[in-house]
Amino acid sequence: MRNIATKLLLSIGFVGVMYSCFLLYETYTLTQVRVNEVVEQEARMALQFNLSIRNYVASNIRPMMYKLVGEEEFIPEAMSTSYVSRAIFEDVRKAFPEFIIKFSSDNPRNPVNLAGPEELDLIKKFNRNPDMQKWQGNINIDGKPYFALFSARRMREACLNCHGEPQNAPKAILDKYGNVAGFHRTLGDVVGLDTIAIPANRISEMFMDEFKIKTSVAGLALALFLFSIMLIIKNILTTRLTHIANHLKNEANKTDPNLLEPLVVRGKDEISEIAMGFNVLRDKLKEMYASLESQVSERTAELKAKNAEFGKEIIFRTKTQELLKQREATMSAVFRAAPTGIGVVVDRVFTQVNKKLCLMVGYTEKELLGKSSILIYPSLEEYERVGKEKYKQIDESGTGTIETLWKKKSGEIINILLSSSPIDQEDYSGGVTFTALDITSQKIAAKDKKYLQERLARSQKMEALGLLAGGVAHDLNNVLSGIVSYPDYSRRQVLNPPFISLSN
Repeated sequence: MRNIATKLLLSIGFVGVMYSCFLLYETYTLTQVRVNEVVEQEARMALQFNLSIRNYVASNIRPMMYKLVGEEEFIPEAMSTSYVSRAIFEDVRKAFPEFIIKFSSDNPRNPVNLAGPEELDLIKKFNRNPDMQKWQGNINIDGKPYFALFSARRMREACLNCHGEPQNAPKAILDKYGNVAGFHRTLGDVVGLDTIAIPANRISEMFMDEFKIKTSVAGLALALFLFSIMLIIKNILTTRLTHIANHLKNEANKTDPNLLEPLVVRGKDEISEIAMGFNVLRDKLKEMYASLESQVSERTAELKAKNAEFGKEIIFRTKTQELLKQREATMSAVFRAAPTGIGVVVDRVFTQVNKKLCLMVGYTEKELLGKSSILIYPSLEEYERVGKEKYKQIDESGTGTIETLWKKKSGEIINILLSSSPIDQEDYSGGVTFTALDITSQKIAAKDKKYLQERLARSQKMEALGLLAGGVAHDLNNVLSGIVSYPDYSRRQVLNPPFISLSN
């Protein structure tokens, strides 16, 4: 039972840990966002204090001082917004020494306010973008990372007296700072940047402090959750299952079902149903045990009868198997020794071929098996003609016999008498057996016989014509000989007339 409890606890613990990891990730993200919001809010607040001090000096103190000391006088300690703001925040920095609060300028009158390289780049950026007033983000100042907030202070008409041309400046400013620093500004130029910078390590410390607290709380909550689950499993599940298991072990050792003790049922849940199921099974076993002996005797008699039948059937099947083996051996021998080509095709693809067929077409068994029978036909038309005619005859009479031409591997064309019959007359998909007989020599002999008969007929005709021509020539020669010889005789008589005696 402890194994089940452990498995359940581990499974729930795994789910709890995964869920805690998810919560931890969400806590990490939210904490980071929260710390960034707090830091940004602090920076904005400090910057707003700085700007408010500047505005108060420029709007209230400076006009009041002009009324007291005159327009030509300028007391920086009371009338310069930068001076007053810096003086106040220098006191603030004593409490927050790691913070940077200053007025950064590319040409300040106080060297403390000289802008660094990164701040000079920002001043240029503000000058390139006249509509840009503030910028915040991560930046390096004096080689250290900070989260900084910058507000551009642009040149206005009210500032031209002190930051325009030196000849227009109050004498007190020239006497105190000279005529170089802070002058020659034009309207709209960025005089400097009000800067609030918080160290990155300060932000990281704030984040880690808060994250550690939330992580500790989450871990403690997970531990309490798993402990509670363990108690629940123990009280509701494992204790009751252990009781049932022990009872089943004790009862399993009893050989007589009549001695089985019922299981006490507590509660009304799935575990209680298991206990009730055991009690039902106990009652069933008692009923079954009562009729078991009679059933065993009946079954024994039936088994003996069945065994006798099985013995006869085994003998019959053994003989049948031996007969089948003999027939298979006989068919294999016939298949191998047949003087004609024999094979089996499925969808006109070779699945079996004998040695005689391979010799007929010049291919090896390996080259034929699994190949379409179109391989041995001289043309696609002949292949399709044979298939159409063969299956037509099979459909009509169960077998098909047709003369065709095959093309050997060497390219030689041979005459074949092809006979085919399906293995299953009802289903051709099981394959079609065929025999192939090479009748090329018979074809040649038949052609030679016909040729000789034709020559004999022509000879007889020529002989008859010769006899006819001879008879005609003989008769003509007899007639013509007289015709031809008479003129010649007459010519000789004229040239040599015969002597005639006048006395007679």
